[in-house]
Amino acid sequence: MRLNRLLTSGLLLFAAQLMLSAAPPMTVRDLSVGRNLQTSTTITLQNPAPETGLEMVITSDDPSKVLFSKDFGKKGTPSLTLTLRSFFRESPEFWVQGIGEPGAVRYTVTAPGLEPTSGTINVTPSGISVRGPFGGPSFPTTPNANAARISVIPVRLTPDLKVAEPQYVVGGTKLSFKVVSSKPTVGEIEHGDVVIEGQSAVGEAVFRPKGVGSTTISVSLPPGFSKAAEQSVVVANVRLPGLLIPNDLAIGQDLQVQGIIGLGEAAPKDGITVTITSNDPKKLLFSMSPTEVGSPTLQVKIAGGGVNSPIYLQALAGSGTVTCSASAPGYEDRKSDIQLAPSGVVIMYGPYGPPDEAEVLRPDSHSVTTGVYMSLKKTKKIPLDVWTARLDPVTLRAADITVQPLRGGKSLAVDLELSDPKIGHLTSTVTIKGGDQMGATDFVPTAVGQTVISLKTPSGFVKASNSTAVTAVVHE
Repeated sequence: MRLNRLLTSGLLLFAAQLMLSAAPPMTVRDLSVGRNLQTSTTITLQNPAPETGLEMVITSDDPSKVLFSKDFGKKGTPSLTLTLRSFFRESPEFWVQGIGEPGAVRYTVTAPGLEPTSGTINVTPSGISVRGPFGGPSFPTTPNANAARISVIPVRLTPDLKVAEPQYVVGGTKLSFKVVSSKPTVGEIEHGDVVIEGQSAVGEAVFRPKGVGSTTISVSLPPGFSKAAEQSVVVANVRLPGLLIPNDLAIGQDLQVQGIIGLGEAAPKDGITVTITSNDPKKLLFSMSPTEVGSPTLQVKIAGGGVNSPIYLQALAGSGTVTCSASAPGYEDRKSDIQLAPSGVVIMYGPYGPPDEAEVLRPDSHSVTTGVYMSLKKTKKIPLDVWTARLDPVTLRAADITVQPLRGGKSLAVDLELSDPKIGHLTSTVTIKGGDQMGATDFVPTAVGQTVISLKTPSGFVKASNSTAVTAVVHE
């Protein structure tokens, strides 16, 4: 048994020695580098360097195509000596520079006591990638927008001239070229004479938009560079800025909502006027004030440098769709559709606020009469609020999310009644003013018992299917 174990151990040791003797003493990587560009690499040892360190020499088989440098800011030499510190297994980083025509070049690494090892460096075509501010093949802008940054990036290309990867310019050299716009009337290039110094990986120019249209931004290639099959140009699409107007809104009849008129580009220094128009003045009006009657056409003035202004949209009908349109000099026209809906009034115990949104959002929820409880001896009064709200066109329910103010210039009187006037009293009419979304009253208990406080739906409004009454229960 002991003899077997010895034999097994010996065989394992012999196999390990064979594997070590078969492994190369140094790992030399095969690399690809673009012409006039450089990339970094290292040499790895199978075993750590001796205590005295180790010097290795890297030599190019074709110095007309490939050089080496310790400093990525300096042009290289055909042969390079690197020193490994004691017990290190990886060499310092060095730079491989492609300086000649594309092709494969062998390079050899030698070190005392180690077998020479070789690798292959593929010198490939190189190009200049042109990218806009968002990195894509095109970008949008407007005539008066801020200038856009254009990045020009040296890249290594594949044999079919596709972009492989960005790489640094060879140290000690520089690239000089011009960035141009195909249509200067659409946009001009500022700082278009670009210089990318050795050891750099990007240059910049500036695109200044001028007029509506599309222009192609490209570069005049420096010597030794090829036009890439992709990313060699970027297109600037200069168009008029847009307008933001209220859209996808639903407004209850005789109610109003606040909306925003916005600019896709800040107003010029003298300001600008946006005109918004209703295509059906019998159904929809606009106002600058929440308390004033609207008009079919509204002139919205936005000061220089401003980007928006509030307006109020007032509905005069309870169904249908109204289109509104907006225009302003130097901006694209805009249209939108506004939905009209029936409106109603609801009553709630003041601290509760309007009905919960579940009254509208959950089809299976059931409206209940809200009850409030009070003591005849301790309670002097309870607050009640009457709200105006857009109703769901199908269920005719209202909720906090559908509450909307009464439209400007209108006043609404809502009559209340008690099922048993002996139990208490209140102001029989609640008035809601234009621009307000609620009116209030107080119920004053006068006797023990129960009474239902209900409201009468005003003319022009639709009776809501929820929250139209409050039950007041008075105990001792």
